[in-house]
Amino acid sequence: MVRARGREQRRTTMATIGTFKKSGNDYTGEIVTLSVQAKNVRIVPDATRSGDNAPSHRVMVGRVDYAESGIMRSAVL
Repeated sequence: MVRARGREQRRTTMATIGTFKKSGNDYTGEIVTLSVQAKNVRIVPDATRSGDNAPSHRVMVGRVDYAESGIMRSAVL
């Protein structure tokens, strides 16, 4: 454990579920979990961002915008 200002902090190990490479302003790669195997995943900047609390990027698989379609929202809830 690491001590910081007299308090103990725990290190968190997280699994890698995707690999991406930067190409221009976009990131292209794949996401692989037990229930999702998605290739040709793109993370692109959102040019039509509606405010400071809105997401700055979109997750696209093919021509499907996962953030817009509600798939991501239903998976998170």
